[in-house]
Amino acid sequence: MRQIAAIHPKAGYSPILLVLVMGLAVLFTSGCQQVAAEPVEAPAIKPAITAAPVELPTEEPALVVPTLPEPTAIPVLSSAVCSPLEGLTLSDVTSIKTNSLKLPSPGKDDGHHGIDYSFWTFRGMDTIEGMGINSVLDGIVAGKVGNRFPYGYMVIIETPLEMLPPGLRSQLESIQPQPVQDMSNSPLSCPAISSTDFSSSGRSLYLLYAHMLEEVKLNPGDQVACGEAIGQVGNSGDSSNAHLHFEARVGPSGFRFTEMAHYLNDSSDTERLNYCAWRISGVFQLVDPQIIIDAGASNSQ
Repeated sequence: MRQIAAIHPKAGYSPILLVLVMGLAVLFTSGCQQVAAEPVEAPAIKPAITAAPVELPTEEPALVVPTLPEPTAIPVLSSAVCSPLEGLTLSDVTSIKTNSLKLPSPGKDDGHHGIDYSFWTFRGMDTIEGMGINSVLDGIVAGKVGNRFPYGYMVIIETPLEMLPPGLRSQLESIQPQPVQDMSNSPLSCPAISSTDFSSSGRSLYLLYAHMLEEVKLNPGDQVACGEAIGQVGNSGDSSNAHLHFEARVGPSGFRFTEMAHYLNDSSDTERLNYCAWRISGVFQLVDPQIIIDAGASNSQ
């Protein structure tokens, strides 16, 4: 901006003129002053939106399943004797015994080789037919037969003598093995039986359950437990009314009766051999089944 020279009174100017000039100077200089700019309101800055914190799902801890101990194998209960009939005690079955053991003549197939259990009415039951049959002892299935004469549907279960209750075992261990009997004069048609057919050194108790309602579901070699269901009471084979025929013999361990029959025109050599070996050869020695029932009853008291 131009500067205006100051006017001094000594220059001969009149006071009035001087005042005018100075007033113009003031006006001029005031017009050259910078006008302060009006303050411009700064646009309000919107605050940044702060996202609400997102809660991430925390990872569920892995479910820890407690490790159960390995099941312990159940030992064979060598002291157990169970009732052969479902729902009846050992004392009950003795009370419904209708036929007892009658020893046969040597070499003959007469007498009665076991015990029969039956009733017309018992504790509100009108018949024994269909009642469950249970295994009296732990053991292994030694044979089963379909509806063949004379046993009908039947099963044989083997129990080694060392697995029996001590008192029962001591009684049966006293039964000594016998040689094969001479069957040449037997009224039965028996194939030749040799002692070499029974070479086992071990001794077992064999229990036979006969005249069942239907063929058993078990097979030779199957293990069964004392009290396990093995069939139902029936009227098959040489039977006139529903009953359980229960037979017991001691003989060489490990023998398997895959077939058994007699008194039939169509019976095979194997069926007749097994029947003769079981019934009259002397290899499988007859035992009164009541001994086994009594041993169990005494242990349960």
